[in-house]
Amino acid sequence: MATAAAVVLAAAVSPLAGQVPAAPPQATGTGLIAGQVVDADTGRGIGGAMVAAAAAPQPGAGRGGAVRPTVVAADSQGRFYFAALPAGQYMAESMVPGYTPVTSTMRVELADGERKMDLRLALRRLSSVSGTVRDETGAPVVGIDVVVLRRQSTQGRPPVLQGFSRVKTDDRGEYRLPGLQPGDYYICACSRDVVPFDGLLLTTLAARPLDLLALAGRAMVAGADAATFETPLRSIPPTFHPGTTVVGQAEPLRLSGSESLTGVDIAVATTPGVRVSGRIIGAPGSLHASFLRLYPEGDVPEAAGLTLYPAMLVQPDGRFDFGNIPPGVYRLDVTFRPGTRGGGPSGQALQFVGSRASALSPPPAPTRTTGPPSPANDPLWASQVISVGDQDVTGLVVGLNRGLTVSGRLEFSGTAQPPQAAQQQRMAAVLMSLESGVRQRVFQGSLQPDGSFSIGGVIPADYVLIPGGFTAAPWTSIKSMTIGGVDVTDTLLTLDRDVANVVITLTDEAEGVVDGRVVMAPDDSAGEIYVRVFPTDKKYWQSPFAAARRYRSSRIGEDGTFSVPRIPAGEYFVATAVGGGSSWMDMETLESMARTAERVRMPSGGTVTVEVRR
Repeated sequence: MATAAAVVLAAAVSPLAGQVPAAPPQATGTGLIAGQVVDADTGRGIGGAMVAAAAAPQPGAGRGGAVRPTVVAADSQGRFYFAALPAGQYMAESMVPGYTPVTSTMRVELADGERKMDLRLALRRLSSVSGTVRDETGAPVVGIDVVVLRRQSTQGRPPVLQGFSRVKTDDRGEYRLPGLQPGDYYICACSRDVVPFDGLLLTTLAARPLDLLALAGRAMVAGADAATFETPLRSIPPTFHPGTTVVGQAEPLRLSGSESLTGVDIAVATTPGVRVSGRIIGAPGSLHASFLRLYPEGDVPEAAGLTLYPAMLVQPDGRFDFGNIPPGVYRLDVTFRPGTRGGGPSGQALQFVGSRASALSPPPAPTRTTGPPSPANDPLWASQVISVGDQDVTGLVVGLNRGLTVSGRLEFSGTAQPPQAAQQQRMAAVLMSLESGVRQRVFQGSLQPDGSFSIGGVIPADYVLIPGGFTAAPWTSIKSMTIGGVDVTDTLLTLDRDVANVVITLTDEAEGVVDGRVVMAPDDSAGEIYVRVFPTDKKYWQSPFAAARRYRSSRIGEDGTFSVPRIPAGEYFVATAVGGGSSWMDMETLESMARTAERVRMPSGGTVTVEVRR
C-alpha cells in the first residue's frame, strides 16, 4: 500500500506528472541505468525511495509524444536500476515523503548497449519546528492554532507573510510543524475569537435561540451596545515567537534544510479588550464591514493581513463597532467602493444569526463592471489613528475623502506611424500600488482620442505607473516617463495629492538581447540553472517592482546556452542561480549575485554576448 501511494505521489508532483505510471514495457534494448538515492547532507542512501524514469519527449512530438514513466523502489541502501533500455535520452527523479529534491530531474543520454551505473539522485530532508505555547502564568495553552508563516517577495514587491502549515497544540501545549522547505519563517500562535462574546452570553444564546434573534434585531437598530458586559473580555491576540504581538519584533527562523528545531516556544498573554465604535460620514451609499480595516499601527506592512481585527457590526448608515480590542495604537482604514454592496447590516456578529441573517441583511448589489468613468463611481477613503486604553472608545467620527486624480498624456517617439485612434482607445494608463495581498490597489484611466488620460479615485500610497491595455506594435517599449518635466522612469510615485502633466513616451525602437553560455560545474543540472539579468545601478535595487522591466530571469538550455530578450539600454549584471521563482530581487540576494556576476553594457536595440561561470 505504501509503495502504491509513493508512486502516485511521484507522478503527481514531478515533471513527469500527467503521465500515468505503468508496468515496465517489454524489453526493447540492452541499456542499463543504475544509481543510488542519497541524502544530500549525509551522503547516505535513502532506503525505500521511489524512482521514476521515462524517455525524454522528442522535440515537436506534442502531447501525443508523451511517454509513461517506469517506477521502481530502491533497496534499503537507496540503490536502484532500470534494465533493458533502448538507446535514447531519459529523465529520472526520486520522491520520498519528508524530503525535497536537490535537483528535481536528471537527464541521461544512453547509447545502444551502454551501462550508466553512477546516477546519483540527491534529496534533502525537510525541516521541522516544535515547541510549547504557555500563558503568562506558565501554564500550557491547549488547542491553540500555531501557524508557520514564510516571508516572500514577488517581482520586487515588499514581502508578504504566507501561511504554509497549521497545527493545534496538544494537551501539554506542545506543537510540531514538519515538512518545511529552506527559507525564513515566523511562528505564530494565531487563534482569535471569531466574535467577542463571553462564555455566559454564548451559553444563554445557545439555550434560548429566540433571544439570539432578538439581540441581533436590537443590534441592527441600536448597534453593538445592544449587548453590554460588566467587565472587559479577555482574549489572546496573535502572538509571534518568542512572545510579541508585533511582527517587526518577532524572531524569524532561517531554515537551511534538514533541521529539527526544538524549543521554539511562544509566550502568550491574555489581554482585556474594549469596544471601539463610532460613525463614518460622507458616504453617498450604504457601508459594508468589508470596507473597514483595523490593525495595529507601526508594525511592518506585511503583518496587516494577520493582525487586523474584523468589524463586529457595521450599519448601512456608517455606524461601526469593533469588539474586544486590546490596549494599543491602531489605524482604521476605510475604502468606500460605490456599487459593490447593497444596504443592510454586516460584520462578525451576524454569524450568530445564521440563516436568519438574510431577513435582516439584503443580498449585495451586483458590482458595477461596465459604463463610462464617472467621479460618482470613484472610491472614497479615510485613514485614522486610534489610541485604545482600558476604557471603551466611543463617539469616533471618521470623514471620508475623495480620491486623488492623476492625469497626463501618452506620446510616441520613433519612425513608425503612431497607432490609429481606435487602437489608442484600447490602451490605458495603469497605477499599481506597491503593496501586495489585501492592500494591493490598481487604478486605470482609458486613453482618449487626443492621447490624454485621467485616473480618478486614487487612494494615497506608493504606485508604479505603466502603460496597459492592448499595446500596439511596434510601440511596445517605454522610452521615458516624466511629471512636470522631471524624469520618473522606473521609479516609485508617492501619491498624496493630485498630479497633472504626466507624460508617458513610447518608442518603436527594439530593446536589447543578452545571449551567452553558462560554463557549468561538474555536478550541475542544466534544468535547474537560471540566468538573471539585473541593473548595476543600485538606485533600481531600492524598489525593483518599479523597475521590473530591467530585471529578467531565464532558464538555460541543455547545452548551457541562453538568450534573454527585452532588455532596455543600460549597464547590467549577468549572474546564475539554481532554481526559478520571482523572489530573488531583494537587496541581500542582489548583493550576493553581483559579487560573481559578469558586467555588460546594453546598447539600445543591441545584442550582447557573454560567458558566465558557475
